[in-house]
Amino acid sequence: MRFRITMLVMLAAGVSPGFASERAATSSEVLNGDFAVVRINRQCQADPSTAVIDAKDSSWSPERRYQVLWIADKNDGDFMTITAKSARDQDPEDPARGLRITGLFESIYQIPGSRNAVTSGFPKLSLGPGSVSWRYDIEIRDAEGNVICQADPEICVKGGGGCNP
Repeated sequence: MRFRITMLVMLAAGVSPGFASERAATSSEVLNGDFAVVRINRQCQADPSTAVIDAKDSSWSPERRYQVLWIADKNDGDFMTITAKSARDQDPEDPARGLRITGLFESIYQIPGSRNAVTSGFPKLSLGPGSVSWRYDIEIRDAEGNVICQADPEICVKGGGGCNP
C-alpha cells in the first residue's frame, strides 16, 4: 500500500503542476513515504538545510527515508537546477573519495517551468558504515534566465551510524 501511495505522489507531482506542494501543505504524511522532504523557497533557502536519509543497503523500515523529494516554491516561469558539488568540494582532503560521494546521486536535477518537484532516487553506491554528506548547489533563474538566488545545502546519507553534517 505504501508503495502505491508513493508512486501515486511521484506520478502526480510530475504530471500535475502544483500537486506536490498543495498536498504537502495538507497531508505531509502521504508525501513522506520513503522521502525526506526538502522545501526550497524562492530565496533558495532549503528546509531542512541538511536532509537525512538512510543508505540503500540498510534494512527497510517505515520510519526510514531513502530518497529526497525536493519541492520548489517558485513561479511558473522559474527554472531550478540542483547540481552536485565537485569531487574536491565533496571531500577536499581525498578527491577520490569525493568522486565516490559525487556519484551517490545524479549530477544534475532540474525543475523547469510550472513543475514543482523532483526526487533524488536512491543512493547509487554504498560507502560502508558511518555517514557521508552529499553537497549540492541550488540555483533558481527567472523566465529571462536571470539568476534569482543560489544556495548550497546537503544530504546526509546514514550508514550504520548517525549523521555528522
